[in-house]
Amino acid sequence: MSVLLCLLMVIGASAQTPDAPGGKPPQTPLSVTLEVLCNGDVLHDGDALRTPAHLFFLVYPTTTIAAHKGDSVTIDFFANTNKLGSQKCVWHEGIRPDPHSRKFQPMIIVAPGFGGVSFDWTNAPAGSYKLTARASGLHGLSAVSTPLHITILAPSGP
Repeated sequence: MSVLLCLLMVIGASAQTPDAPGGKPPQTPLSVTLEVLCNGDVLHDGDALRTPAHLFFLVYPTTTIAAHKGDSVTIDFFANTNKLGSQKCVWHEGIRPDPHSRKFQPMIIVAPGFGGVSFDWTNAPAGSYKLTARASGLHGLSAVSTPLHITILAPSGP
């Protein structure tokens, strides 16, 4: 039996702050992004898979508030209300080549921000699942991704 390799990246969601005075819209200081791929195909809400399923969560938190090198958020991975695991995600400074250096250096440019984190859920059993990721810890903020509903079906006959 083949194992379905699924890449789950969180579908966008945001933490909300109360309405600002003056009727301004609420800010979204922390958000979580998750998308889903299965064998190279994007999974959508309501899709069905067959067991044995190997699910790979990939999450990217972003923030609109000031963060500094070493700040971190904890990403918790959920199937329904069951916590599957967690990973720590650390803020990194931007990476740019030094324009004043006369030494060889790679031309890699990375914007400052949180790096992505991942989690493997191997042999996920048959059932219906609401998959989410929750980011928490940055200045006491938290955010939960938009849920992704999937169904994992029992293997088909011999």
